[in-house]
This record gives sequence, structure tokens and C-alpha cells, in this order.
Amino acid sequence: MDNSINFKGIFVVNRPNVVLRQAIKTAGKLNTEQIFPEFSGKNTVLYTVQDCFDKNVSNILIGTPNVKFRYYPTLDNKSGFDPKNKTEALDMLAKAKNTAISTKDKLIHVFKKKSRDVLYSNIRRIQERNLKLMEQETLIDLNDKNYRKNIDVQTGICRIFVDVPDRKLEKSKRHTLIEITPPNKSGTCFAKYTPVSEEQESRRIAINKNGEKMFEYKDPTSTFFKKNVAEAKENYASKYQDLKLFVS
Repeated sequence: MDNSINFKGIFVVNRPNVVLRQAIKTAGKLNTEQIFPEFSGKNTVLYTVQDCFDKNVSNILIGTPNVKFRYYPTLDNKSGFDPKNKTEALDMLAKAKNTAISTKDKLIHVFKKKSRDVLYSNIRRIQERNLKLMEQETLIDLNDKNYRKNIDVQTGICRIFVDVPDRKLEKSKRHTLIEITPPNKSGTCFAKYTPVSEEQESRRIAINKNGEKMFEYKDPTSTFFKKNVAEAKENYASKYQDLKLFVS
């Protein structure tokens, strides 16, 4: 999982030996003001970890045999937990007792679930950014009510649909105007524009991680484009499947 993912929480570890203490300190990039021995009981150490390092500390605990811990996912300094006010902090720990996580399986589950939620949030943000570029490239107002947007968080694919008349069937049929892949390993997305009018040419565009046009494929049937599309879809699918295995 991506180390940039942010979480919040307080860790309390029972009887951590010297090796484990150092491992947690290193993983969480902790200073002495974030470490509180004997704070919540004899032979315990309480850690207030910055959000971006919670996952690192969690991985240390998961990989340590016979470790006993409690993780409070609802508490951190931002939620009002202040270790400098011990009486109030202990009261908050007591009130959050029922939400505390004390098994490795549950710890894995909660971080996988949060990672999945972040994955979904990120792909929506990325595809909304990509659509802004495609509006500029196609000169189409994609917010017009005639266009329907779908961002599939399970596949990471964004599509813009429009209904077009079908004279043979004497009714409208759905046409995929734009399709954009999720990012590949380098953060590049690949957009396909298929105009309604046959008089217009289709377009294939590579979009960088900043939502900017990198280049356009000159050959609409480019095998390189097809290969890049497949790799981008596979990259997202592997992330989704990895998280899905641990989240019901």
C-alpha cells in the first residue's frame, strides 16, 4: 500500500522489549514527546503517531510475534486527545475502549478498509481532473445534461455516455463518447475519444499525473495505445483485488 495514505490513531503496547521499542520509534519517526511509558498502565507504552506513519507502526506490530497492543482508531491529537492532560486522556481511552482493536487480523482489516476508501477517493479525484483536460481538448461541456458520467471505482475507468438516435431501431442508443483508464504504475492515464459524428476523427491521448496532456497517438488503432490501456487497467485491478481480499 502507498505510504502517503493518512490514518489517525493511538497505539498502546504492552511490555515492548528494547528491540520492539526501537522498531516502533523508527517506523513512526517518533520523538520523545510522542512516547509515553507507563502512561496507561504498568509495563505499557503509549504512542501518539503522526497520521502518515500509523500504517508503518501497524506493520511492525503485525510482524512481531506474541505482541499485545491496543489501537484506538478514533483517537488522536486532532480529536482532542492530549497526553499532556493525563486525567482527560485516560478518560478518553476508557470511553473508546469498545472501539479499540487488539488483534492482528482486525488491525489488518481496518487498514485495508481505509486503504480501499482512499483508493476510491483518489480515483474519483484523478478522473475528475482528467475530464477537465478532455473538455479542453474536445471543446465539449461535459456538465451538459445530455452527457452522463460514470466513474467505476471497482475498475477505475471513467466513461462519458451520450444517447444518439438509431434510425434502424427507431430509438436512441447509448454511445461511449469518452473512456479514460485509471493510472498505470507511472501515474499516466489513457483517454479515448470517439465522436458521435463519423466525419470527426477519434483521438487517443496520454495524460500525466498532473492532469496534463503528454502526447497524442497519431494512429487511432495504435497497438501501443492498446497495450498501455491494458497495463493501466491491470495495475488498478491488482490494487483493488489486493484490498478486496481483506474487506468484506
